[in-house]
Amino acid sequence: MYRRKKYTKTSLDGATETIETEERNSSGLLEFCAAIIAITLSILTATLILQSVNHASSTRGLDKPINQSEKHLSKDPRNEN
Repeated sequence: MYRRKKYTKTSLDGATETIETEERNSSGLLEFCAAIIAITLSILTATLILQSVNHASSTRGLDKPINQSEKHLSKDPRNEN
């Protein structure tokens, strides 16, 4: 919201001068809404990044326990012949 002030200034010798000023009065509600939107966007971005990392790790098999033995790992390829 803007506030304009217009007034005249008269000096001692009788000369008048018109002065106009503009003041910007920022609304607290507008700043609050902008902060809420920024926080929401950052949370949404972080959620999407974490979901993509979780999906990538599950497709590579990184979500399995480290000490879990796999059948193909326990086989010795030299003994199959």
